[in-house]
Amino acid sequence: MTLSELMTISLRRCGLTASSSTFTNNAYKYIDIVSAMLMGESPNWYFRRKKGTITTAATDQDYDLASDFEAPILAKNYTNNSKVNFRPLDWLEDTDPDYSETGTVTDLIISGMSTSTGAVTVLAYPVPDSVQTVNYWYNQAFPEMSSSYDSTDLQKYCPRWFQNCLLFGLSSMFYSEKGDLDGAGTEFELMQRNLRIGYGIQAQINGDSVSKIGSKGYLNQSAVNQFVFDVREGSLT
Repeated sequence: MTLSELMTISLRRCGLTASSSTFTNNAYKYIDIVSAMLMGESPNWYFRRKKGTITTAATDQDYDLASDFEAPILAKNYTNNSKVNFRPLDWLEDTDPDYSETGTVTDLIISGMSTSTGAVTVLAYPVPDSVQTVNYWYNQAFPEMSSSYDSTDLQKYCPRWFQNCLLFGLSSMFYSEKGDLDGAGTEFELMQRNLRIGYGIQAQINGDSVSKIGSKGYLNQSAVNQFVFDVREGSLT
């Protein structure tokens, strides 16, 4: 289903027409609102997963992530066949305040956004001492809708059930705008019904995944520090 088809059906369900630029312009904004709400329903929707690559250069610590990056999942240093952790910024300050360590990249720290490209930026740690390939998996951001997407098949960005959620969520917004709360409630329930389909598919795809105590991670780093020991200098002997 293209974006134009989705908006046409959604507006028609509310007794409105896509030939009105007022309605279509509002529809783009409403879809952005609804998509943000739906993306927030799960921290790791399977269809958002993408892979990016960082190719390091010696002594260069700052790198841009993919332009559609929204949240990290995991990373690996393919040059050295080792895991790379996403770490919070305060971890770096505690570990190496002067950023003087060099060597094989073992950690990535999200440092902000590039003022020139708008991309999310990371610090590679330790500072790379050679060319290394770091692959990372991440959740992509849902694109901001506009007329340039009208002919785009939304299957590129989300599965059919999610497109249905966008459709019913959009019509619910328009019903609410018109003051028809019953109509808005009906469309919202249809959106929730399709969302439940998505949860079921998500559970099947995730399979028997189990969180392990002590696993390093970006989101729960502070919770597992008591189980994780990193020797940066010297030895334990």
